[in-house]
Amino acid sequence: EAGALDRFVEELFRYTDVRLERSLAALPDALPGIDVIEYLVIDDGSTDRTAAKAVEAGAHVIHHLDSRGVGAAFQSALAYCIGRG
Repeated sequence: EAGALDRFVEELFRYTDVRLERSLAALPDALPGIDVIEYLVIDDGSTDRTAAKAVEAGAHVIHHLDSRGVGAAFQSALAYCIGRG
């Protein structure tokens, strides 16, 4: 089908793990016309269990050693998506 996507990446930017599990659970696990759905969490310098909880929920995690803000998180997510094709 013209214009169909084969991959969908949902990004979540997080500094803390507050509501992370609820946020990940609310994301779709299937979408019409999409073959693969990936969950990506940008751990923006958190000092809690953000990364561990994201991995436990099946998400890929990009770690920022310190908080770099939403702009840097978006750039990291974009670079990940471009790298994945």
